[in-house]
Amino acid sequence: MSKSYNSYLSMKKTDKDTILLFKSGIFYILLDNDARLVSSILNLKLTQLNSDVVKCGFPISSLDKYLHLLIKYSLNVKIIDINSNTVYTPNEFTYNSETDSLLLELIKLDVDNLSIKEAYSKLEDFNNKANKILEKKK
Repeated sequence: MSKSYNSYLSMKKTDKDTILLFKSGIFYILLDNDARLVSSILNLKLTQLNSDVVKCGFPISSLDKYLHLLIKYSLNVKIIDINSNTVYTPNEFTYNSETDSLLLELIKLDVDNLSIKEAYSKLEDFNNKANKILEKKK
């Protein structure tokens, strides 16, 4: 069995009504009964994980679109990052992703080659982005 499927089985014992969305490489995948349910609702193609288990999924770039649809259908969703063995609610995942993105942008900033005007503009931009991230967290 795959690492994702073993995690799926373990988590379903205590969280059977939650849709588990596994981050696997450049895709998010759903397994077994979660895959069947979500596939029927969102018309995602089912494929075989192995001879006994089905899966479906979508590219990581489509996460916002599919999360919105899953929440619209009143489905409780958790996102599992297999590499870090971390479980997130959609809000926690979005908050962490946006925060990481903002920090990465800040780290990549070449402060030695900014004019005062550019530096001020960047500070305003970072301030606006940070405030938007914090507003969503409330």
